[in-house]
Amino acid sequence: MTSSRVGPCSGRSSFKVPDNCAKWILKIAESKNLTINLRHLMDFGKDTKFTIVVGNSGEIVHSMKELIPVASEYLNKMKQE
Repeated sequence: MTSSRVGPCSGRSSFKVPDNCAKWILKIAESKNLTINLRHLMDFGKDTKFTIVVGNSGEIVHSMKELIPVASEYLNKMKQE
């Protein structure tokens, strides 16, 4: 699959959301609910505040400090499958 550019984000595949989209995802989420299936730990920024509901568990997180341990659990399980 060739690399394509759509809006402010670019990636090699339509199946992977690159980290340079994080700020745009948060911006869009200010005005509408989004559901994003990530298969890697996206960096939303060390000091960035947000509200994310982790679909696997229903847990609500508000920072990378809260997101990392929750997301890591599911990413590690995914690698073992």
